[in-house]
Order: sequence, then structure tokens, then C-alpha cells
Amino acid sequence: MLGWWIIIEDPASAKNDDPKAGRLADWEVGIGGGEWLTDLEKAGKAVLVKSNCGYPNSYKALAGDVLPLLNDGPPSFQGLGFFTDDPPFEVSGGRADGVSGDNGDEEEFYYIPAGWTGRRSFDQEAIAACPFDRELVIEVWDLS
Repeated sequence: MLGWWIIIEDPASAKNDDPKAGRLADWEVGIGGGEWLTDLEKAGKAVLVKSNCGYPNSYKALAGDVLPLLNDGPPSFQGLGFFTDDPPFEVSGGRADGVSGDNGDEEEFYYIPAGWTGRRSFDQEAIAACPFDRELVIEVWDLS
């Protein structure tokens, strides 16, 4: 599946005994779903601290530059639609529709529409409580 799994964490609120403590949000997006982060980096509001070909890429940014973008869930984007033989876990509004391949074999393909977002989790209480001057860690995992 082509796309990204984006995780936003507040390391200052993480607890050693809970690996998800400190996680403010995470979601899956299709092609182009990380454009908002690239825009922040170009504007000098996010810094790439580790590039590992998407396994993961790690950024740091201030909460005041990131959290307002998450008021209505994942930032919207145009992106590209695409076919894949690796189905996503879900598509907003339901599972991806399977489309038979036209080459006569039994392989099943799935169309992922432009602007696709999949699984998502937003801790609205933690997001609201996070000070805007707090440095966040953003991991971007390649889903391919």
C-alpha cells in the first residue's frame, strides 16, 4: 500500500511503562498526505532530525505550529488516487472497494482514492492540554 503512517508524540508527557503515552495523534494517509509536514519544514517550522527512507523519518516541531492543523482531524490534501493489490485496513466511510484485474487472472486490486485517510486516532484531551511551546516528535512511516 502506498502511503504514510504519521505519528505525533509529546515526549515530555510520555511514561516509561506505556509505549503509547505521549501519543497525541496517529493516522494513515495516501500519496501526498505528508505535504503539510513538508510545508512546515520549508517554512522553518519543522526540522528533519532523522531520515531513514520512511522507516521512519523523524521530525521535531513546536506544538503551536502543528496542533492547530489537527483541529478537524488529519490535514486535508489532494494527493493521487492509485490501484494496489495490498488492501488498506479501512477507507474513510468503509473498506476499500475491490476491483478485479483486467488481465484475466484472479488477482484482486483495490482503488485508493485521492485524499485517502485510513485508521486514525486523535487524543483530543491531550492535544488541548499540550502547551504550544512544547517540542513534538513527528514520525512518518512508509506504508509501502
